[in-house]
This record gives sequence, structure tokens and C-alpha cells, in this order.
Amino acid sequence: MANGFGLIEGTGTDRHVLGFDDDGTLQFRHAVPLTAPDVRVVGSRVGPVVGWRNKAKLELAQLTGDGEVGAPEKWGKAVQLQCDGVATNEHQFGLGWADKDQQIWFVYGPTGKARAFTPVRAAELEATAKPSWCGIASAHKEIVLMWREGSRTFATFCTSKECDMFMRLPLDKRHTLLGVGCTQDACLLAVRKEGSNLLAWVRRGGNLVWTKPLADAAPDTTFSIVGAGDRAIAVGYLTNTGATVQRVIASGSMQRAWHDPSAHEVPSLAWARDRLFVAQREEQSVIALPR
Repeated sequence: MANGFGLIEGTGTDRHVLGFDDDGTLQFRHAVPLTAPDVRVVGSRVGPVVGWRNKAKLELAQLTGDGEVGAPEKWGKAVQLQCDGVATNEHQFGLGWADKDQQIWFVYGPTGKARAFTPVRAAELEATAKPSWCGIASAHKEIVLMWREGSRTFATFCTSKECDMFMRLPLDKRHTLLGVGCTQDACLLAVRKEGSNLLAWVRRGGNLVWTKPLADAAPDTTFSIVGAGDRAIAVGYLTNTGATVQRVIASGSMQRAWHDPSAHEVPSLAWARDRLFVAQREEQSVIALPR
């Protein structure tokens, strides 16, 4: 968020948004009066905003207090899919969805309070076939949209005005995509291939730079990945000795940024203002991390 970090916890009728300052100190814990199965939270210039799918619409509303939300803004014509993930960092937020007629959209707005107000708008991207999956992620000052058409997976970098040409990600039917995080010129993919967990660094445009096996990753781990500035990407996963977070750069160098030998779940990650927010179910940490 503009002055810290936020996370959403719980499901169904027992869901809360927690707000922390940049040092990881809890500032508030507000109930979310929504029963939708998949509610997301992002930071905005007016504070935390929750987004959810309500039938054929994607709705966004400001969390105004404990158990209180403002009047929702409604987006989409006939929402078919709510895209996995969120784009949220110190620059802007974004939520995505696939609409009818192969159209993929995202709605976005500024995060920082210091920026001039910009009305929330939606950008449109037309896929070449009906997508079976879509995802969204931050890429420093841009947003990355991803989608799958049959056995092919595509991505594009978008500003508030336009998107790049589509790039095809180096994935095939043997790969299971487990997570994506991006910088302004590359994306890090976590994939599972024939039982092995791999990381793949892909340049903007689609060129594969390297792949590396994660020998210490638990066989069935999930991944949490986030762009950490304009040069690095942070990736969290489970090992046989707890949970870990690695800072990864384009050369393939990986440096451990955080580890908890007692953890049994993959932490959620967020990055802003040279800090990495690491959230577990009952504990949160803020780590200084270079760009």
C-alpha cells in the first residue's frame, strides 16, 4: 500500500485484511464483509481495495473500516475467468479477467498517495483463441498479463496505454506452471517438469536465458514469486527443512533472503520501497532487499 503492506487471510464469512507499516508493525485488522469464494486485496491511493467476481462482473471496492466497504465499481461485460494473482507494488495495482469473445482485461490505478489522482481504467487485450487460464503480475512500472490457449502460454507487458506484442512462454504440455514474477525486462517462471521443480528466466520478448533445477525444493511445493525492483525477483517455496525465499537475478545467481526451518507453508510475498514483505499465517517479516 502507499505506506506499508497488506494481506488478506481467511475464507468465507471469516475473512480479514491486515495492514502493516514499512517495518512490519500491525496497524489495523479489518473484517471483510464479503462471502465471494475468491477475494483479492491490493493497495491504492485511497487505501486497501478488495476485488472479487460477482457473477458476470469483476467488482472493486475500498475497504473503509472494520467490516465496511464502499460502493463497488463494476467491470467487465461477461467475465469468464478471474485471472490468477494480482499486480500490486509501490507504483500501481492491477486485477485481471478474461471476458467474452477472447478479450482479456485488467483494471488498474496508482498506489502512492503522492501521485496525482488518475481514474481507474481498464485496458483490453484480444487473445487469438478462447483462453483457458489467465494471470497477472507486477513488472516494476508495468503490468504483465498471461494466458493459456490450448497447449500454448502467452504473455505481454502493458503500460496504462498499450501492451507489447504477444510473447510465447517456453512451456509445453510437460510443464506445469506454478508461479510467475517479473521485472521490467524479464520474468521468472517456476515450473514442474516430470516431477522436478525448475526455475526459468525469460527475457522480455520470450527468449529463454536459463533454467535451473531447485534441488532443495519439496516435490509438491507451490511457489510465491514477486518482482523485487527493476533487477531482481524474489521466490518463496517449501524445502525439506522449512520454507525459504531466494533473491534471483538475470545471471542466475540466487541468494537466500529469508528462511524459517519450522514453517510448513509457502509464505506470501510483496515488495515495495526496497523492502520485501514475507507473510505467513501467524507471523510477518519485512526484509531490506536491494533492487
